[in-house]
Amino acid sequence: MMSIDLSLLNIIELLAVFVCMFLAFSYVKFQFSCWWQSKIRPENASTSQERLFRIRSLLLPITPEGEPQSEVNIEEELRSDYVKRYREIYDKEKVPEEKLVAAIKYLNRLKGGLKAQRSPCKLISAIKHMDIMRSNSRMGDSGFPRDYSPEELLLILVDSGKYHFIDVLRVLKNHLETNSFPPSPEEFADLYHKMKVQLEKALEKYQRVVGAIQRWYSQLLSDICSLSAQANRSRCKICWYKEVQVVFLPCTHMVTCEGCVSTLHDGRCPICYQNIQNQIQVLFA
Repeated sequence: MMSIDLSLLNIIELLAVFVCMFLAFSYVKFQFSCWWQSKIRPENASTSQERLFRIRSLLLPITPEGEPQSEVNIEEELRSDYVKRYREIYDKEKVPEEKLVAAIKYLNRLKGGLKAQRSPCKLISAIKHMDIMRSNSRMGDSGFPRDYSPEELLLILVDSGKYHFIDVLRVLKNHLETNSFPPSPEEFADLYHKMKVQLEKALEKYQRVVGAIQRWYSQLLSDICSLSAQANRSRCKICWYKEVQVVFLPCTHMVTCEGCVSTLHDGRCPICYQNIQNQIQVLFA
């Protein structure tokens, strides 16, 4: 009986741990839901000036700061490793050299200059960005994109009514962590869609995990109930402490421990009330 009690205790302890885990998952789900459903809009500001100040204060930590850069040596850049790795992906037929040169010069104008921008990924992003800006007639006379500032882009996107304020901030922050230029509205729409898909997949994965925990939890409760019933069947029905040790004959009921047999003064089985003619002591292994 002691072994059954110990295993039951261990299972209860495990149950407590997994209940805590389940509650933690529920809290994470709640926080995720609050974030995704949040509808923080800049219209809460009483005036346009207050609204702009609020936007600037929120964008300040993520806004790239430009600085004057030295002239770039194009021939040297075209021989550099990051351009060679780029050419392994896109040959001259897909991306003419003039586009590549324009993108290198554009990267040199961004924060940190080419020293901070030399990577195939940033080069790819710059070329795609310039293609989109060119197709939407937003290239300046200098041949570089007329990029919106992050605050201008945020106002445009929120005023369009398609996006929530907090969602725009999050997408912009994520984009500017790897790029030194704000996305165009068209690029933002694609980034927003990708982030939304990623979050939906994460939520779906979370729901599967929670479902598995819930099923495990239900099975664990069932096992505990079964063990508890087994433990109760093995206990003396008089003292409810010791194991049953005596079989009554002829009914063969196991009801009491050895110490409680003497309390049955009427000589009858307390289960079926037959007269006890004999008894056998049973020892469990």
